[in-house]
Amino acid sequence: MIDQDLIKSGSTHLKSMLASLSTDHNGLILIEDVFTDHIIEKLLKFCIAADDWEPQLTADNKTVVANRKKISWRYDCIVEETHTILENATPEISRLIKRDNLVFGGVNLWKDTEGYTIKPHTDNPVIQTSLQVYIQNLPTLSTIFEYDGNLVHTNPNTNAGYISDNLIGIPHWLPNAVPAEFNRYSLHAIWSY
Repeated sequence: MIDQDLIKSGSTHLKSMLASLSTDHNGLILIEDVFTDHIIEKLLKFCIAADDWEPQLTADNKTVVANRKKISWRYDCIVEETHTILENATPEISRLIKRDNLVFGGVNLWKDTEGYTIKPHTDNPVIQTSLQVYIQNLPTLSTIFEYDGNLVHTNPNTNAGYISDNLIGIPHWLPNAVPAEFNRYSLHAIWSY
């Protein structure tokens, strides 16, 4: 059953965090304290308990991404609740990215297993804006962006991550592979026109 109080408090928390961020950026915004502690706890419990992870495909839907699995949608649980919270924050995301008429596209939970890494790449600009929040991570598994001539490391801590304007095409990667006996969990949300 959906927890409407959790959605309300989570939406208020996220909107407040987003309102505190500056629009003075070039398409990359590092974020922390994205969700309430209760939401992060529910997400982690869900990820650990889930046994129906699906293969993650590349953008062309032809190749399986090695060592990455996803959950795209589940009703009446924390997946639907975080979907609703992020959808509610679309006006604030639009303000930050300086793009009108963004449409929320949904949430994926990602499970990265032993050996997962990704080389420098830019995201598909069809996905105009993306947000990634770490649910369970290690200090060595920080996404790196090549941004304004510098290397920018995201905060790898739980409940931190980034928002990226994919129309700008900021190269990013994960330089270290996920180690044995560890699962890296994150939430990835997308917006487009």
